[in-house]
Amino acid sequence: MALPRDHLNTVVRAFADGDVVPFFGAGVSRYGRGAAPWELGRSLPDGGELAQHLAARFEYGEPDVRNLPRVSQYVHTSRGWTPLYRELRAVIANPAYAPTPVHEFFAKLPARLAERNVPGRHLLVVTTNYDDLLEQAFRAASEPYDLLVYARDEHDNWAFEDVSTDGAQTTSRRISNPTGEPGFTLEKRSIIVKVHGGLDGEGPRCVLTEDDYVDYLAYGDLLGQLPVNVAGKLRESNLLFLGYGIADWNIRAFLRRVQRDQRDGWTSWAVQKAPLDFDQRLWSARNVHIYDVDIAKYLAGLEHAVKRVRPSATR
Repeated sequence: MALPRDHLNTVVRAFADGDVVPFFGAGVSRYGRGAAPWELGRSLPDGGELAQHLAARFEYGEPDVRNLPRVSQYVHTSRGWTPLYRELRAVIANPAYAPTPVHEFFAKLPARLAERNVPGRHLLVVTTNYDDLLEQAFRAASEPYDLLVYARDEHDNWAFEDVSTDGAQTTSRRISNPTGEPGFTLEKRSIIVKVHGGLDGEGPRCVLTEDDYVDYLAYGDLLGQLPVNVAGKLRESNLLFLGYGIADWNIRAFLRRVQRDQRDGWTSWAVQKAPLDFDQRLWSARNVHIYDVDIAKYLAGLEHAVKRVRPSATR
């Protein structure tokens, strides 16, 4: 599929106006691997590959070995959280992994827009990935950011946490009163939101098992748990989905929660190579325009469009 130049210009213009929230799925972290098999320590797995690894490691005997919530639920039930989380960290928190060109492009985008006389366009980026490649890319680009991570506490309650790292020391602060958190804005720094949690700390803090997803859906208004300015930005922005397979029910459940609270009048886009007819219908039912192209080609198009962007006359 040829990418319409006007679409790429529209997306970059929206970035220049501060009106786009990119959403990163597993396809972003496995960018560039193509059909090559996943290898521990060389590339990150997608959800199905991670599930297969856990199924083999913990001798899951059912046929649905690519169903990550299901396989994780089995490991949790049969062995407990500690072995599951330890294996998850061994696979995903490996220091050998490096940010992909997708992470690097978006981490550098605020500075590149500033070079085009479009200053102050820091990004709000949402990811369902557990890895920290996006944070690595932002640090490498010297782009300051706040990090919000959806996490479970010792009482099995879920909420977003403000996570900060100083050297080797990571600290977190729970967001207990989202409406009383006006300090999270895009005026001075970007914001990264990990809506399925991350792997900081030693406990089981991410959305992973079937029970986790039941809790995730049952805990009411996801946007209402975010700091008020961040939730407002999500409600009033174009959304750009990269690296997602909409056929996964957990992704559809998350998208439903976001779009339920989004204001009318905002267009969303998704990039998915060779989507099935079912995928296309699922995206369309959610008013998301899908582009049948691989991320590499889409990224190259955005690169060229950034070079053409001009400051807005009104903003």
